[in-house]
Amino acid sequence: MAAGSNSADRRYAFLGSGRLARHLAHYFKTEGLPFDRWARRSDSGDAPPPLEDVVAPCTHVLVLISDDAIAPFIREHGFLRDKVLIHCSGSLSLDEAHGVHPLMTFADDLYAPAVYRDIPFVTDADGPAFAELFPGLPNPSYPLARDRKALYHAYCVASGNFTGLLWEEVFGAFETDLGLPKTVLLPYMDRVFANLASADGVVTGPLVRNDAETIRRNLAALDGKPLQDIYKAFLGLRGIDLPSK
Repeated sequence: MAAGSNSADRRYAFLGSGRLARHLAHYFKTEGLPFDRWARRSDSGDAPPPLEDVVAPCTHVLVLISDDAIAPFIREHGFLRDKVLIHCSGSLSLDEAHGVHPLMTFADDLYAPAVYRDIPFVTDADGPAFAELFPGLPNPSYPLARDRKALYHAYCVASGNFTGLLWEEVFGAFETDLGLPKTVLLPYMDRVFANLASADGVVTGPLVRNDAETIRRNLAALDGKPLQDIYKAFLGLRGIDLPSK
């Protein structure tokens, strides 16, 4: 893994065709940073140009592919080691590449420039700082020890992916079980997250109040549904041992 450079005339290469590669390319373009892109498969179906030719003029290469494929890909293409290699996995630690994880979820639609500039990046504590790797970007960044990355990423998955899956389930249940549109939940959802982001971190509901009768009614209504097990798991998270009547 080549050492970082403070030179302003650097050029980046994005390897991959997923959402993260699309979003980062859009962000770099809006910030006027030079970059090239390469992927095994193109939208047109044409064969990609040789990878070595694409990265030749680049100083920094971001390997934006699935976690399990990153290390084998680098080993397969030994010429990449002449570049500053970067991966964006939140849980992976590699000797061959610096870890720089964007603490954000990426949808199909691209975001406004201000959204990208506010994304925090978590870097390997024993590697170069974010400002050294990307001096043209204003993002906040935080170093993290490698042995804490798996725990860090588990918290990210629990707070982001689990939340999204839970809301998807409830959106669908409102429509199929109750005949209510998804949109009826959106003001409630927005307020829940606004309250969580507030200084007090407000959480409300029967699990906070330990309202035993309401909890029993909720569990009975969810009988036979996967959400009942999730509800019970959150009772355990809150340390609530609900006695049977």
